[in-house]
Amino acid sequence: MFVSLEIVCQVMIGVCGLATLFLVTAKDPGMRKLASPMGLLAQPFWIYTTYLHEQWGVLVLTMIYAVRWGQVFIREWIR
Repeated sequence: MFVSLEIVCQVMIGVCGLATLFLVTAKDPGMRKLASPMGLLAQPFWIYTTYLHEQWGVLVLTMIYAVRWGQVFIREWIR
C-alpha cells in the first residue's frame, strides 16, 4: 500500500503538535524540557507542506516558529 508524503506530513504535524502541547504544559520540568525537540521535529513537515501548497504567509510563520524552537532547544539542552 502506498502512502503519500503529504499524508505522512499531516500525521507527523498532528502527532508532534499534540505531543508538544502536552509536554509544554506538563507539571514535571523534565517533561517540559522535551517540548522543544518535539516542536523542532514538526518543523520540516510544516515547511514542506506549506511550500507544497504555496502558503507563503504560513511558511514565514513556520520559519519563525522553527527559529524560536531552536532558541529554546539551545537554552534547555546546550547551555
